[in-house]
Amino acid sequence: MATIVVCKECGKEKPHHAHGLCKSCYTRQWRVANPEYMSEYNRQWREANQAHIQEYDRQYKEAHREERRESTRSYRAEHPEWDREYRKANPEKGRENKRRRRARKLGAAIGPVDEAAIYERDGHMCLYCGRTRDLTIDHIIALNNDGLHCQDNLVVACRSCNSSKQDKPLEEWLHTQSKALVWVT
Repeated sequence: MATIVVCKECGKEKPHHAHGLCKSCYTRQWRVANPEYMSEYNRQWREANQAHIQEYDRQYKEAHREERRESTRSYRAEHPEWDREYRKANPEKGRENKRRRRARKLGAAIGPVDEAAIYERDGHMCLYCGRTRDLTIDHIIALNNDGLHCQDNLVVACRSCNSSKQDKPLEEWLHTQSKALVWVT
């Protein structure tokens, strides 16, 4: 039979475990004293339960959607400078959010997009005319024409080319251009 003692840590009367601590306090101290073990244990658990975690997150977000939105709204209202500073420091995230929202509204499939990788891949120049200033991201197959919003359907284009192309098919638009083009299908 376990001896009931007052725990040195929490001060509650509980069955004695070791060194005058209850089981929960002893376990907490052991975890704090062994962070490498706990980190590896937690990593393996997350890896083994990834589907469960994703489903739990999805259900939680769905069940608390309005609370989360209201929390975000109130935080932004109380801290307008944070929102401004974040947007100023991360313009690419704002642009990507805008593109993803537009793609969702049009019912397009959405894949992962890394704007910096697109610029790097395309050499920081418009793939249609070769300009290196006033660059944007263009959907090769427009979202209005059932194009996907994913890395493979996005290229760097100058604002002029992007605006003149609009949602025309690439081949059709290329035939209307009089300037020398760098990128040809």
